[in-house]
Amino acid sequence: MLKFFFITVFAFFLISCSYAPHEREVNKIMQTFTTKMYQRGYCLITYGGSMMDDIKNITLDYEICKNVDIDEARLLLVKYAEELLLSINLNEKARPYLHDYPFTYKNIKFSLTFVQPDMSFTQKPNITYVTINTSRDHRVDYCTFDQNARKLRTAYKEPYPEALRIYQETLMRNEAFEDHGINPL
Repeated sequence: MLKFFFITVFAFFLISCSYAPHEREVNKIMQTFTTKMYQRGYCLITYGGSMMDDIKNITLDYEICKNVDIDEARLLLVKYAEELLLSINLNEKARPYLHDYPFTYKNIKFSLTFVQPDMSFTQKPNITYVTINTSRDHRVDYCTFDQNARKLRTAYKEPYPEALRIYQETLMRNEAFEDHGINPL
């Protein structure tokens, strides 16, 4: 895994050296964010976006060995998507190149894939894949792996603003518990 991380960082470095200024800036953002995700145990599996003349959107997909249900998948996806958006919007060097400022969930395709230690997909009832689906009105899709059909199936879907609202309510509820000395988990 460490070897893959260094190859990924090296690839970002090579890409950053040979492209237009707006591409170099977004690559720096993606590299910094990917380093943080790697420190949390995530491995980058896809990156890119639409950046011909400016930064229209960014694509980042990560993988981790973990079993999650819909609630935990939502919390992880929204937490990291919002962290990515914050890092993009706070980057003053990238700001002039952003097609839309502020960048929102409509400008990112962000996904998390959950696998077993042998790198096979997690099985029902666990969520295998969660994504901000840019081709479906920017909704969040929660998918399980159908072993018989050997493909992903959408188990649940919701608009991103709804996922964000649930995430924020969960944070406030957990803070209320912690204020009273109760561990909510």
